[in-house]
Amino acid sequence: MRDLPPSLREAVGKAPAEQDPKRLLARGDLTAQETERELIIRALKATGGHRTLAAQKLGMSRRTFHRRLHLHHLEDF
Repeated sequence: MRDLPPSLREAVGKAPAEQDPKRLLARGDLTAQETERELIIRALKATGGHRTLAAQKLGMSRRTFHRRLHLHHLEDF
């Protein structure tokens, strides 16, 4: 357990609401990969699921966006 970053050590045993990704994102406790996943989800929600618009919103190509969807297991989003 001591090998974990302080943010994860503190999160162990906390209520699920305190581990909400939106709260963690606001506090800066997410990894880069978790942050990217959250941003992709937000972009998809903001565009009504329109992948091309979501990719543009995030400043990446449609092809890169689709690779990231696969990487984060969000293909069915």
